Amino acid sequence: MRTLLLATTLLAASGSAFAADDASDAAEVIEDTGITEITVTSTKRSTRIQKTPMAISAVTAETLEKTGAMTMQDYVKFVPSLKVSDDGPGRGRVSLRGIQGTGEALVGVFYDETPITGSVGVSSDAGGRNPDTTASDVERIEVLRGPQGTLFGGSTMGGAVRMIMKKPRQVYEGSFSAGYQTTDGGGDSYNYNVMANVPLIEDKLAARVVLYERDQGGYLDNVFLGKEDYNTSNVKGGRILLRYNATDALTIDAGFYTQKTDAVGNNTWFPGIGEYQTDNKLILPYTEDTKIYSLTANWDLGNYTLTGNTSYFRANSVYAADDTNYVASYRTVARCSAFLGVTCVDGTQQYADYLDYVNSYYPAAIYYPDEVRNWTNELRLSSNFEGNFNFTVGAYYEDRNQDTVGSDVLGDLETGLLLEPIKYIYYRYVVDELKQKALFGEMTYDFTDKLKLTLGGRYFEYEKMVGGETVIPWDLIGANLRPYYERNTKEDGTIFKANLSYDVNSDIMVYGNVSEGFRPGGVNQTFGLPDALIPYGSDSLTNYEAGFKTMWFNRSLVLNGAVYLVQWDNMQVSGRTPNGAFSFISNAGKAEVKGFELEGTYVPAQGVTINANYSYNDAQLTEDQINDYVTSAGRKGDRITFIPKHKAAISGNYQFPLTGAYEGFLRADVNYVGPSFSTLNPNDTYAMKNPAYTLVNLRGGVVNDAGDWEASLYINNLLNDVAIVRLTNSSTTPLGGSATSAMPRTVGVSLTKRFN
Repeated sequence: MRTLLLATTLLAASGSAFAADDASDAAEVIEDTGITEITVTSTKRSTRIQKTPMAISAVTAETLEKTGAMTMQDYVKFVPSLKVSDDGPGRGRVSLRGIQGTGEALVGVFYDETPITGSVGVSSDAGGRNPDTTASDVERIEVLRGPQGTLFGGSTMGGAVRMIMKKPRQVYEGSFSAGYQTTDGGGDSYNYNVMANVPLIEDKLAARVVLYERDQGGYLDNVFLGKEDYNTSNVKGGRILLRYNATDALTIDAGFYTQKTDAVGNNTWFPGIGEYQTDNKLILPYTEDTKIYSLTANWDLGNYTLTGNTSYFRANSVYAADDTNYVASYRTVARCSAFLGVTCVDGTQQYADYLDYVNSYYPAAIYYPDEVRNWTNELRLSSNFEGNFNFTVGAYYEDRNQDTVGSDVLGDLETGLLLEPIKYIYYRYVVDELKQKALFGEMTYDFTDKLKLTLGGRYFEYEKMVGGETVIPWDLIGANLRPYYERNTKEDGTIFKANLSYDVNSDIMVYGNVSEGFRPGGVNQTFGLPDALIPYGSDSLTNYEAGFKTMWFNRSLVLNGAVYLVQWDNMQVSGRTPNGAFSFISNAGKAEVKGFELEGTYVPAQGVTINANYSYNDAQLTEDQINDYVTSAGRKGDRITFIPKHKAAISGNYQFPLTGAYEGFLRADVNYVGPSFSTLNPNDTYAMKNPAYTLVNLRGGVVNDAGDWEASLYINNLLNDVAIVRLTNSSTTPLGGSATSAMPRTVGVSLTKRFN
């Protein structure tokens, strides 16, 4: 009853799919209501969002600008079921509809046609180490909920997030925006964005250049090192896009993207010590340098459109984590006895010598430098027939390579810095190669003007190779000297999609959808695993969904929703070796998600827009996880970790005239995330309940009638809620667990100037 009451109260859901008077070229104003319907391209062809029979949200450029959203953590509230479990820069795990787990990404993230690839690392967990993305000068962000495997391939089992960039145009235009903010109990931050669009050859060639930087002040205090506001970060980047209109029928887009992240410390703190406080012994660096090169051609052949894309993605990163508490856990008589193979006794010289040995590795940090290189290619043909039949068919090829160093290094207990030059305790080199090939297609048949059937499929095959060697052993944790080795696995298969939609009238559409998704398996390179656990297979899911898209009250209210059942088979799950030193991936158990989503926009009066969204996800195991090596194996009925049952948001925007050629605006956003759990088994020793939280943001400002400049003042986290987004625990974590959270109350100003 409470769920139904909340859903009714929220009217609709995330009006992110719509905007009030958006200036986008790919937008259509619905009569004179002020609501603008967006055209999306997530079916690999242009369709109006209200006529696209799938659960899709489009966060518009106007919404991003009005809220100051630049990262996925900023705009996640606008989309039902979308969640990011954030452990700091470069460590966000994206989930949709309760589908979350270790391994390859479960939600694909794209810049236009280019997939953004996470680092596999030494634990094969690419989904947990995604490069940070920046929403600067974007047309819109499309979020597709549910499996997207037929058109977008593996690693879109839960859905896809597509960032559609603004393309070069044959006009001179530019913009500059800057912002400054201060955080309660923390440091100051700033950001800027610059854009310039320039025609280079009349009616033929244009360029669009974007530069940005955001410098984040810290808000965590390290009580051990005596450093305040130490978790700072700086992200700077940009892109150059070229559009060449070779002929009236052929358009070629080329792009170069670059972004560099430098972070000091991380965003983790220990509630048992105090709010926003940590006693980490080391200050941990995180750096990331990403480059993307892309080339896309669209050729209009009359009844067909041929599209080709090739993209090259490269990311170099260095990730570090404090391993000091883990090393300290070896300072026990039991550990001494296990290590030496004899009975140790406290107070003896033997035990003292053992402690001296352990202390020689104190303090220590996990240190993972790596490089990811990913080359993706797609060629597809779409029909443009006037009749009742259309199709899209294509071929896909991906070649991903990664070099990773898995190591522990020594630090300085007085300064908290890693020793320079790097002093390795142990050193392991890992190579990871993944090659994927696929043929895919969808076809749509219109039985009548109202009834349409879409069928889709994908044939895939992949090969995975993992190799490596240990050149500096560490006997304390069982990391023995190991010569170079390679392990291989491969798999192929098919997935299917069927969608039936019916237009009740011009304002109401209903649809039913059955779709399958998959993600690749792989090979573990963990010490001491039985041969049977070295490879792990792909997992897959089937999504059964019924939805509706509607407009009401002379189209001043747009209300969309879906109810779904997701069945997840052969789950990839995380395990750890008995000494806790190494993690790996295995297959165990099944899960099921039952849920529904609502989203919409309401314009009750001129200048007033209300957006809201709500999602309910009951995600739980339907089968015991039977595997002796899986840590805290779940049992039937256990809830999927870090997935709240309830997630909701509501916002209101009021635009009003001021004196002269000026308008004012006021905006409020309220975001609620329900409780979740850190382990599958609620009775596990280290189980933590992630508390519910509510965040309130306010923003107000002035814009001139021409729309070429704007000034605003904002307050994020108005109530200064300690909003913990991820809470975990382990044998080496202080009492109360380890938390990451939203920033405390933050007050800021921003200025924007546009040039035409």
